[in-house]
Amino acid sequence: MKDDVFKVLIEIIKDALQGPILGFIVAILLEMIRSKQSARLEVAKMHDRDRLLAYKALLGFSKCTMNVAFTDDDPKESFIASMKRAFDSNIYINYPYYSKDIIKILDTLDSIRNFIMNSSTDIDASKIDAYFRNDFRNDAKILDREIRRKIAIWSNY
Repeated sequence: MKDDVFKVLIEIIKDALQGPILGFIVAILLEMIRSKQSARLEVAKMHDRDRLLAYKALLGFSKCTMNVAFTDDDPKESFIASMKRAFDSNIYINYPYYSKDIIKILDTLDSIRNFIMNSSTDIDASKIDAYFRNDFRNDAKILDREIRRKIAIWSNY
């Protein structure tokens, strides 16, 4: 008889504690899920802010490149100065935020800069002159268009 009373008492205690314990466990699990979602949201906000800053720097670089392409009679020196001033410190470090099309143009511009700075022969000079006569303005326009297209996509959100 004592064992039966003891078993009933244990069942009553177990039933009484089961609700609060289960509620406590559910509350802890919900809080863990909520905190993970909050952390993900903060990471996404930081990424969006960094991407916006990267594109702001790129837009300034593009404007400078467009000015060099369309206002200078001999854009090589201005191009080199512009690349030294902005490319390595503001543009290159933000490559992860840019689209493939933009990176392709930036790589072309960087290659041309490196080619100019490292070239010493007349053959190299003629290739560089041909690029500035034929392709530089077009690359500057494409870069500017791609940046503006990306920004337009964001503004539709």
